[in-house]
Parts: sequence; structure tokens; C-alpha cells
Amino acid sequence: MERRTWSLIGASLVLLGLGVLALGLVDQEHAVRQVGDVVADPAAHARGTYTVVGVPQPATLPAVDGADPRPNPGYANATEHVSVWRLDGRDVQSRVTLAVDGPDPAGATHWSLRNETRRPGDAVPLSVQEEGFTLRGPHAVFLIEGFAGGPAKTLLWGVYEGVFKEPLQPKPSQFEGHIATALPDGTPLPDGALVFWVTEYTAQCSSKFIPPEYEEEPVADTAEA
Repeated sequence: MERRTWSLIGASLVLLGLGVLALGLVDQEHAVRQVGDVVADPAAHARGTYTVVGVPQPATLPAVDGADPRPNPGYANATEHVSVWRLDGRDVQSRVTLAVDGPDPAGATHWSLRNETRRPGDAVPLSVQEEGFTLRGPHAVFLIEGFAGGPAKTLLWGVYEGVFKEPLQPKPSQFEGHIATALPDGTPLPDGALVFWVTEYTAQCSSKFIPPEYEEEPVADTAEA
């Protein structure tokens, strides 16, 4: 076989290999993630588009039979994430709390982050970092709750830029987007501020992504008669 033919075959195999690699990277980028996966490694989910499955927990639930929207018992105005690392041969614990206030009359939400670092058992923290930022313009803020449920449930803030066509319901759903590293105006977010910027929301989720032990919590009807 001529050398030119072998060269063409070799080049084709290289291109085929690159194509398979590219498809693998695309598939990995769009793979479905649990909320805990994103919280455990936010930096890995800051570029590209990822699908996260979980339960949205908005501040209020839709009106029923003409009543006013009612508070959602599954909502909390803050998330808390704890990480442990080593300093001078000893464990150090960082507890990051990200709270949201609002929206205010202008539609803005005001966020406050507190990062408290201490050695386990110490009464006095080694350091305390407090920062804040504000989101303006049309947007919706809600929690994305992992499927674990109970005291061990993992929570992640979700932000959708715009207005949902239908009110959010606390049902298994999926969210496409990424971990935000900056505000829309380019201002960097504080370290430790875990906010999943949602570009697309689907009010359903394939059962294959829901752990068999997950049980959907009933929502109490607190609407007035």
C-alpha cells in the first residue's frame, strides 16, 4: 500500500479519535448532576452548561381557589455549606452562610455572605468574612433542594433571569445552567457564594435520576377558607 494511502488512513483515524473525544467532552459537560455534586465541586460547574436535578423551593406557593399565594414551608432564606481543610496539621472548618432578602419594591434582591472559619471545638473563630451584593432587573430566586431530604438535604440557590411562565412547584424538576462567578454587570461574586444561574427550567424529571429512597413531601394547604 502506498505511503500516501497510509497517511490518509492515519489522518482519518486521528480525526475520528478527536471526534470521539469531543463527543465525550460534550456528553460530560451536559451530564445530569445532583445538587450535591455541584455543591461539592462548584468550580467544575462554572463553565459550560449543566443539568441539575432537584426540587425547587420558592418563597411562596401558587394561589389555590382564588386565595392569595401562601408561604412555602420548604423555603429558607439562607443556605449553609461547611467544608473542612487542614491548617498547621489540624482540621479547620469553614461555614459559609448565604442569605437573601427581598425582593424590594424595585424588584432587587439583597444577598449577604458570612464565612466563619474556626477549628472544631474552638469558641472563637479564626476569621470572619462578611460581604454583600445586590441583584437587579427581572429575576426569580429560589432554592434547589437535593433529593436526600430530611436533615441531610443539600440546598443550592437558583437564580432565573426573567419571569417564569408558570409558578414554581416543589416537584422533582431539572435546571440547565452553571455556577455563577460574577453578576450580570461583571462584578465578581464573593468566594463561597454558590448561586446556580438557571437558563432553562423543566417542571419534570426522569425517574431514573430520582433515588428510590426519595419520598416527596406533602405541601400543607395553608390557604384560608
